[in-house]
Amino acid sequence: MFRTGASRRAARHRALERKVSAAHSREDLEFAVNAFAEVNEELK
Repeated sequence: MFRTGASRRAARHRALERKVSAAHSREDLEFAVNAFAEVNEELK
């Protein structure tokens, strides 16, 4: 099955989304949010 770039990104996002939990520190979460924001800018 061939996926478009958008659906591949959505699949990766869903996979990463499940890895965030209450066990992560605020620093961990800030790092993840900043990384997502950086990649988002690169993809625009």
